[in-house]
Amino acid sequence: MAGMLQIDDIPNAAPEDSVLNSLLDDFFQHRHFKNPTQRKATVQILKRETDVIVSLPKGYGRTTCFQLPILICQQKVSIVFVGLSSRVNMQITRLNREDVYVEVLDAETSSEEWGLVQSTIHRLCNMLSSHNSILYVTLDVIFNVNFSHLLRYLIETNNLGYIVVDESYCENQWMSGQKQNYHALGLLRCICNHIPWVVATIKTNIEVVNRIKSTLCLRTQRPDIPKDSVLWYGLHFEDDAVVDN
Repeated sequence: MAGMLQIDDIPNAAPEDSVLNSLLDDFFQHRHFKNPTQRKATVQILKRETDVIVSLPKGYGRTTCFQLPILICQQKVSIVFVGLSSRVNMQITRLNREDVYVEVLDAETSSEEWGLVQSTIHRLCNMLSSHNSILYVTLDVIFNVNFSHLLRYLIETNNLGYIVVDESYCENQWMSGQKQNYHALGLLRCICNHIPWVVATIKTNIEVVNRIKSTLCLRTQRPDIPKDSVLWYGLHFEDDAVVDN
């Protein structure tokens, strides 16, 4: 069913009978989105025309905003950067029920485990499997040579779907300068020119959003707004909020 999705139909479809709602029900057994902001953010991420920042409190469907597009994006591997691998156990359990290939890569991942992951990814990509793949990666492996090789392979073979920075537990540290590894993510953003990025947070404000935008070098390819602007979706924004320094 995922292959039937027509992105242009999503914004105009009635909430009760749209293809997007049907996919939401298929993957997560929810007949409706929890709120208009969740739906709007999901639609924008699916369009793949701009990086997106999503700011929703716990229980408001923040992870669904990026998980649903990842699941719809067949035959691609998406990377989700997280602060702590232990914080994503519920996400992994949820995805495993949908027959998704999921792995967690952190400082404890052995060379043998890296080899198994790379072999599996190569096999899934080469066989054009309909399986979706998600790699949860902690920031301490950004400079790991195994991760560099895997990322290069995904870029060169056009198998990289989305890159997500799930910052739901570390917003306050953006302003204090404690997240030096995020500057390395900004370098990765410049390498992955054509891959849409999503940043997911629980709560934030315009100052933090601008810091995230500049640190990660977020951008948009939409012709109607400046290239260094991004879209920010939160409960206080009924429409698209364009963030521009």
